[in-house]
Amino acid sequence: MDMEVEVAVHAMLEAARTRPVGRNDFARERRRLGLHPHEAVASLAPALVDPAPAVRRFAAQLLRELDHEEARSALRPALADLDEDVRLEVAGALLREPLPPPGWDAPSATVEAALRAELVSALMPLVGAPRFYVFEDAVRKLVRLAAPDLATALRPRLPEPDWNVRSRIFLGLERALGGASALRALVDHSDAETRASALRSFAASRSSDAREAHQPAELGAMVLARLADPAPAVRAVAAQLAGKHAVAEAEPMLLALLGGANDMEAVDALGALSSERALPALLERAHIPGASQHSAIDAIARFEPRLSIEDALLAVLASEADPYAKLAAASALAEHGTTRAVPALEHFRRAARGLAKRSRKPALRALPAWIEQARSRPPWQR
Repeated sequence: MDMEVEVAVHAMLEAARTRPVGRNDFARERRRLGLHPHEAVASLAPALVDPAPAVRRFAAQLLRELDHEEARSALRPALADLDEDVRLEVAGALLREPLPPPGWDAPSATVEAALRAELVSALMPLVGAPRFYVFEDAVRKLVRLAAPDLATALRPRLPEPDWNVRSRIFLGLERALGGASALRALVDHSDAETRASALRSFAASRSSDAREAHQPAELGAMVLARLADPAPAVRAVAAQLAGKHAVAEAEPMLLALLGGANDMEAVDALGALSSERALPALLERAHIPGASQHSAIDAIARFEPRLSIEDALLAVLASEADPYAKLAAASALAEHGTTRAVPALEHFRRAARGLAKRSRKPALRALPAWIEQARSRPPWQR
């Protein structure tokens, strides 16, 4: 056995026994282990049963970095380790995950059936772990393994007040086997935040029963029911989905939400639906100062160009509206307006030059060129 490897392993493991060791420590020694994988595995394997969890964790980490079949064989019995971090490190090695690990949209794991069963058995108890990163990593790995009982294990964690934890629960449910069925039930949960998250995740479900979940009629009925939910957070999600998924039947309920707690979401959804019935209400909102004024102007810009729309937008530019409302109106006019809008746009460009430059709207950044192009149009094209 290469004595240099044995000495390097001993030094690293003793350091882990006395202080935290990061993945960037001992770079030279780690390279030496990679050059002698057989000797490294023989030196590190006994440390997997060391009494100190920190030593076992570091030994598992070093074996994982070797990315060698002998190292994975030595790590497999450590799936039964009582330490959560050791189990996660070993599972990552057996799944051949890179460092840093892949995200939520990583492909399904391809492992033999016996190893898959061992991994699921080792990771499933970690779904209830109090430490966030342990819980998140375990759920992500179980999604890749297509664990059959993941959705059932996640549901008892709800309701969850912490947004970070709650979002990972629903990311898991979106992708878990049978997740859509669980989400369908959670839309009627007694907790408002749970209902809102379940509705959003149901529409985005990627689980094996996602085809069933994405039936437009069922999603539309769910959206209509939640637009009458007593909680504003749930109504907000329902309004966003009504616009995104073109639930035309939601228009009367969205109009009823104007001026209330969900005014902005209702305005955005009505703009996405581009309904003739909604246009008068949106034109009215474009003149009412407030957070939804900008949304109303952006929504109006999605309609086909009409004289009444141009008049409404020119009125906003001529009013005492706040600069960002005028910015939205100018952008809409630059994209949809006629040459009638040129004088007002020139005046706005001079008055708010810095504001226009900072805008991320492509139409507004191209405003000077648009004005020159509009001026040069033949009269019959204006």
